[in-house]
Amino acid sequence: MSKTTPNIDFSAYEKERAAHHEARCRVAATMLLTPYFACRIRKCRRDGKCTGPAIPSERQMGHVRAQQALGLSGRACVNLPLCIILGDDRLFAAFQAEIKRISEMREGRPLKGVHFDRAVKARTWTLAAVVPAP
Repeated sequence: MSKTTPNIDFSAYEKERAAHHEARCRVAATMLLTPYFACRIRKCRRDGKCTGPAIPSERQMGHVRAQQALGLSGRACVNLPLCIILGDDRLFAAFQAEIKRISEMREGRPLKGVHFDRAVKARTWTLAAVVPAP
Protein backbone atom coordinates (compact mmCIF):
# COMPACT_ATOMS: atom_id res chain seq x y z
CA MET A 1 0.00 0.00 0.00
CA SER A 2 1.54 3.30 -1.04
CA LYS A 3 1.08 6.46 0.92
CA THR A 4 0.25 9.64 -0.93
CA THR A 5 0.95 13.06 0.41
CA PRO A 6 -2.10 15.29 0.71
CA ASN A 7 -2.38 18.14 -1.74
CA ILE A 8 -2.39 21.22 0.48
CA ASP A 9 -3.19 24.68 -0.84
CA PHE A 10 -0.66 27.13 0.59
CA SER A 11 -1.88 30.19 -1.34
CA ALA A 12 -3.44 31.91 1.70
CA TYR A 13 -0.33 31.22 3.78
CA GLU A 14 1.96 32.52 1.04
CA LYS A 15 -0.14 35.65 0.63
CA GLU A 16 0.08 36.37 4.37
CA ARG A 17 3.81 35.55 4.39
CA ALA A 18 4.41 37.92 1.45
CA ALA A 19 2.56 40.75 3.21
CA HIS A 20 4.59 40.14 6.38
CA HIS A 21 7.86 40.02 4.44
CA GLU A 22 7.08 43.27 2.62
CA ALA A 23 6.09 45.06 5.84
CA ARG A 24 9.26 43.86 7.58
CA CYS A 25 11.45 44.96 4.67
CA ARG A 26 9.82 48.39 4.50
CA VAL A 27 10.19 48.92 8.26
CA ALA A 28 13.86 47.88 8.09
CA ALA A 29 14.52 50.20 5.14
CA THR A 30 12.83 53.06 6.98
CA MET A 31 14.80 52.42 10.17
CA LEU A 32 18.02 52.55 8.12
CA LEU A 33 16.90 55.99 6.88
CA THR A 34 17.12 54.87 3.25
CA PRO A 35 14.30 57.25 2.20
CA TYR A 36 16.67 60.12 3.04
CA PHE A 37 20.02 59.02 1.64
CA ALA A 38 19.70 55.96 -0.61
CA CYS A 39 16.29 56.20 -2.24
CA ARG A 40 15.69 58.23 -5.38
CA ILE A 41 11.91 58.08 -5.14
CA ARG A 42 10.43 61.42 -4.19
CA LYS A 43 7.37 59.96 -2.44
CA CYS A 44 9.58 57.99 -0.03
CA ARG A 45 11.43 61.15 0.97
CA ARG A 46 8.19 63.09 1.36
CA ASP A 47 6.56 60.40 3.49
CA GLY A 48 9.74 59.74 5.46
CA LYS A 49 9.30 56.00 5.03
CA CYS A 50 9.79 53.31 2.42
CA THR A 51 6.82 53.43 0.03
CA GLY A 52 8.58 52.65 -3.26
CA PRO A 53 8.16 49.56 -5.41
CA ALA A 54 9.20 46.14 -4.14
CA ILE A 55 10.53 44.01 -6.97
CA PRO A 56 12.06 40.52 -7.25
CA SER A 57 15.74 40.40 -6.35
CA GLU A 58 18.56 37.96 -7.03
CA ARG A 59 19.80 38.63 -3.49
CA GLN A 60 16.84 36.69 -2.11
CA MET A 61 17.48 33.46 -4.05
CA GLY A 62 18.69 31.65 -0.91
CA HIS A 63 15.38 32.37 0.82
CA VAL A 64 13.46 31.34 -2.31
CA ARG A 65 15.27 27.99 -2.49
CA ALA A 66 14.62 27.39 1.22
CA GLN A 67 10.89 27.95 0.73
CA GLN A 68 10.85 25.77 -2.38
CA ALA A 69 12.49 22.98 -0.38
CA LEU A 70 9.52 23.17 1.98
CA GLY A 71 7.07 22.78 -0.91
CA LEU A 72 6.16 26.45 -1.27
CA SER A 73 6.51 28.53 -4.43
CA GLY A 74 9.11 30.94 -3.03
CA ARG A 75 7.27 34.02 -4.26
CA ALA A 76 6.53 35.16 -0.69
CA CYS A 77 10.07 36.34 0.03
CA VAL A 78 11.53 37.29 -3.34
CA ASN A 79 10.67 41.03 -3.32
CA LEU A 80 12.85 43.77 -1.86
CA PRO A 81 12.46 47.56 -1.93
CA LEU A 82 14.10 49.10 -4.98
CA CYS A 83 16.50 51.25 -2.93
CA ILE A 84 17.89 48.14 -1.20
CA ILE A 85 18.32 46.30 -4.50
CA LEU A 86 20.17 49.21 -6.09
CA GLY A 87 22.29 49.83 -2.99
CA ASP A 88 25.79 48.51 -2.47
CA ASP A 89 26.77 45.43 -0.47
CA ARG A 90 27.39 47.48 2.67
CA LEU A 91 23.80 48.80 2.61
CA PHE A 92 22.45 45.29 2.02
CA ALA A 93 24.47 43.91 4.96
CA ALA A 94 23.09 46.67 7.21
CA PHE A 95 19.60 45.89 5.89
CA GLN A 96 19.98 42.20 6.75
CA ALA A 97 21.22 43.07 10.24
CA GLU A 98 18.21 45.37 10.71
CA ILE A 99 15.84 42.62 9.53
CA LYS A 100 17.36 40.27 12.11
CA ARG A 101 17.07 42.91 14.84
CA ILE A 102 13.41 43.56 13.95
CA SER A 103 12.65 39.83 14.00
CA GLU A 104 14.19 39.47 17.46
CA MET A 105 12.42 42.57 18.72
CA ARG A 106 8.99 41.64 17.33
CA GLU A 107 9.04 37.97 18.27
CA GLY A 108 5.48 36.81 18.88
CA ARG A 109 3.87 40.13 17.94
CA PRO A 110 2.35 41.01 14.57
CA LEU A 111 4.20 43.52 12.42
CA LYS A 112 2.17 46.32 10.89
CA GLY A 113 3.52 49.15 8.80
CA VAL A 114 2.57 52.75 9.35
CA HIS A 115 -0.19 53.93 7.04
CA PHE A 116 -0.07 57.45 5.68
CA ASP A 117 -3.21 59.10 4.37
CA ARG A 118 -2.05 61.15 1.41
CA ALA A 119 -5.37 63.01 1.05
CA VAL A 120 -5.13 66.68 1.88
CA LYS A 121 -7.57 67.48 4.62
CA ALA A 122 -8.10 71.20 4.14
CA ARG A 123 -10.53 73.37 5.97
CA THR A 124 -13.66 74.45 4.20
CA TRP A 125 -13.53 77.96 2.84
CA THR A 126 -16.40 80.34 3.24
CA LEU A 127 -17.44 82.55 0.38
CA ALA A 128 -16.38 85.62 2.37
CA ALA A 129 -12.81 84.37 2.47
CA VAL A 130 -12.66 83.90 -1.30
CA VAL A 131 -14.63 86.88 -2.65
CA PRO A 132 -13.63 90.35 -1.42
CA ALA A 133 -16.37 92.50 0.06
CA PRO A 134 -17.76 95.28 -2.25
